[in-house]
Amino acid sequence: MMENIPDNGKYLMEEAVAIVRADRRARDEKNDRLLLRYIGGLLALTILLVLFFGFQQYSMSQQFNEMAMNLTNLELRIGGLERQQAELQGKISNSVIVNEVETLSSKVNALEKRMPPPQADKKVSTESPKQSKSKAVKKRYHEVKKGETLYRISKQYGITVDELRRLNKLSPNQPIEVGQKLLVSKASS
Repeated sequence: MMENIPDNGKYLMEEAVAIVRADRRARDEKNDRLLLRYIGGLLALTILLVLFFGFQQYSMSQQFNEMAMNLTNLELRIGGLERQQAELQGKISNSVIVNEVETLSSKVNALEKRMPPPQADKKVSTESPKQSKSKAVKKRYHEVKKGETLYRISKQYGITVDELRRLNKLSPNQPIEVGQKLLVSKASS
């Protein structure tokens, strides 16, 4: 078929093919550039998203760490306040109780001084000298129970509050505690 086409036509045909090829090449290059732009845009978007979410995660972890530290500090402060409250309540209740006990103790001491000394019945001892000596040597102790006071304990053992304090080396403002063992009789030789 090419043989029937004059030289001029052959030349036009080659020129048309060259134009089509050039057009196709230009279109392919344009598509390649466009594809590269899309890929570059996706890559940039991916990098931005990674940076954004990475920053958000870092920011959230920093906020979490800060909140955890604040919570720990708050717990420590609450613990300190609870200890202070317990100490203050102990001081308030002890001072009130001690004041009441001292008032009652002074009233009891005043009444004891007004009363005549009890008359001892003269009884003949049926105990052997060894038994009476062993009883005189023993020290007696009392374990403090809930609600007991020095006044109540002193009356139970027939001694004064001052004597009870002296035996146990307790100062006037020193409270007694549940479970504390108090000396209630002195050993005599």
